[in-house]
Amino acid sequence: MGIAHISRAGAAFFAIGGVAFVTSTANAGNMAPLQIMLWANGELVYEGSSIGEPTEGAVYTYEGDASGQGWGLSWDVEGDPDPFVIANTALTNNAAVTQNFQLMVTLPIFPQITGSSLIGGSVQGGITADGSGGTLSSLAGISIYQAMIDGLTIGEPGALLDDPSSVSAGAFLSNSFTPEAFGDVPMIPSAPGPQVLNSIGILLSFSLTAGDQASFTSVFVAEVPSPAPLALFGVAGLAAIRRRR
Repeated sequence: MGIAHISRAGAAFFAIGGVAFVTSTANAGNMAPLQIMLWANGELVYEGSSIGEPTEGAVYTYEGDASGQGWGLSWDVEGDPDPFVIANTALTNNAAVTQNFQLMVTLPIFPQITGSSLIGGSVQGGITADGSGGTLSSLAGISIYQAMIDGLTIGEPGALLDDPSSVSAGAFLSNSFTPEAFGDVPMIPSAPGPQVLNSIGILLSFSLTAGDQASFTSVFVAEVPSPAPLALFGVAGLAAIRRRR
């Protein structure tokens, strides 16, 4: 089962099997699990959840790994139901041929953000190649990074590393994309966004050559608009980030 393209109000969205994937709402005392789904060449090859460990305040950390025929996945995610998600993911193509992957992480939110929101996000990522070198690239017509609200991708401005995007590395070398961000002026989050009722998420879509590993740090933040100065979110290590125009 692949991810189907749909459209609403002139913006691009995604749904799973034509139906929006929405997780149940969390509450302040019981954080629902992070949901993780992986497609390889259009087939759903992994669907699972990761239980969060509480850290400071309402922030949770989620760590885990999974593997199947031709792939291996690991994740280290930090999330807050209020909400933000910072997803560090690594996917290895263990098959003998290039594969197309789509990786989605979804985090329940609480409380709901009704009316409108402020949103922002960023992505940085790259490839570590085996002895034959390799390439990490976008899928045709799809941005590598797409922000999600209530089970649907939101389209622009929450689409980064648009097609065509690619990066290559020689034998046993690594290489990375130029990082990109949206809603980062003056700081994340500052772009106008819709209401957020159930969940936020990130969808990564890419092609990866045989034997190589793709790794990403992807961020999505939503916040209630306020006339007062906001406690705005900064992402360490993205000092040279390129804003989307």
